[in-house]
Amino acid sequence: MKSDLRVTPGVSPLVRATLYEMPFSPENRMVEIAEGCSLEGCVEQAISDPILRSYAEIRIAGEIVPRERWSLIRPKQGAALQILIRPAGGDGGAGKII
Repeated sequence: MKSDLRVTPGVSPLVRATLYEMPFSPENRMVEIAEGCSLEGCVEQAISDPILRSYAEIRIAGEIVPRERWSLIRPKQGAALQILIRPAGGDGGAGKII
């Protein structure tokens, strides 16, 4: 597990998040994010690529947080925050009869 510190100037980094950047991979890294930042801001700090951010999923204590609530939630120190990149597109062929 790698550590990548990203901070907002003048604000103490207190919230730690586990970032899973590669779908289907157990590899992750810890990122530190300024306390008081919304979940939306957490994703912006943790993932620099705006295209990858569009595939992000956030979990707090293992529960998926709906994207429409990201701007309203500000995790506190000690929150079990996970940021994952989820693949999208296609339905995998489920339910198709050939």
